[in-house]
Amino acid sequence: MNLQLALIILGALALTLVVVLSYARGRFSLRRIATEWMNGFPSVEVLIDKLGSVLHLRQFDPAGQREPSLVPSDDFELGKEPGRTGSPPAQEDARAGQDAGSGIPRDIAGLAPQDGIGSGPLRIDYWARLPGQDPVSRDVVLVLYREHEIRLEHPRAVHGRSHPGNVWLDLEQAGSDELFTDLVVSLQLADHRGPVNEAELTRFNTLVYGLAEGLNRRCQLEESVEDSLPQAQRLDRFCRAYDMLAILNIEPLGDSSFAGRELERVMQRSSMRLGDRNIFHFYDPRTGASQFSLANRHQPGQFDYPDLEGGAFRGLTMFMSIPRAANPSGTFGKMISVAEYISAELNGSVTDPDGSRLSPAHLSLIQRQVNGVGEAMRRLGIVPGSEEALRLF
Repeated sequence: MNLQLALIILGALALTLVVVLSYARGRFSLRRIATEWMNGFPSVEVLIDKLGSVLHLRQFDPAGQREPSLVPSDDFELGKEPGRTGSPPAQEDARAGQDAGSGIPRDIAGLAPQDGIGSGPLRIDYWARLPGQDPVSRDVVLVLYREHEIRLEHPRAVHGRSHPGNVWLDLEQAGSDELFTDLVVSLQLADHRGPVNEAELTRFNTLVYGLAEGLNRRCQLEESVEDSLPQAQRLDRFCRAYDMLAILNIEPLGDSSFAGRELERVMQRSSMRLGDRNIFHFYDPRTGASQFSLANRHQPGQFDYPDLEGGAFRGLTMFMSIPRAANPSGTFGKMISVAEYISAELNGSVTDPDGSRLSPAHLSLIQRQVNGVGEAMRRLGIVPGSEEALRLF
């Protein structure tokens, strides 16, 4: 009896809190709540669901504000709203930790074992070694190499051990007077075009055999074409699943707009500079690489000087590539700070792609998703922002 009374009191308190918070957010519906109450005392699960909806801890309903999520880079185009037809593959059940229908464990990036990626380290290249004691010149190797490499579609390279020096160098970037002993020829197994196929691997082998014959060297292939094809498919699935963007929009309040001159002034104060593709970038002072960018939310997506001088903008889009960021968590935190500063200076608000204002809880959710992608990449042997990550993304 005491337990039942305690549950009733707890339910009444929770319902009262829901009503108060709903009223504060303009979502109060006395008739709906009264109807639910008359139809029976709500279960604990229902109360938690309603409370979580008001606090934006989970999706409220199809007609309301959707939970913020990362966006696949293929769905993003400057000046064009990314698709919102559903959660991207890397976001499905990210917080639940499992597939809703199968109960299969998932990491925070939402990838299950059957997604074809698995848990072991990824291999990026298919390669062959041409060992040798007698040094050969860079130019001799490249003449033979270029006879066949033009038939390959995916990124490829030839590296050699310098003599003297014993240092591995990319022959395309080495000096013309360099000499090399051991050589390694490689082909990247996947990129934005997809995975390599059997025909391309066979053409690569032809290149290697021709190079070995021309240089009078042995050829040591890492593994067979048949064994490499599943590795290529696995790498391709990884690239498509983890090529994600974190996006924040900055919208003017009401029917106003952002004046071009004021925008340019705020960009300078926030250390963002107009650069590649005529959009603003926040550059890493140590490396000079762009950490995140800001574009015109509407067509044409870029900023032309005449518009910055006398035009106006109806919205801005700030975005970062998670796999290309050396420190995804820190970079996204910095992006939030800059977005909030720009928003405050221009009298705007930070919103999601639907135009709904992002609360601290929303930003925290996106932050967890960003962290999850970075952690999952490291578990697969690809460190965000590393040379390998920059090659793939």
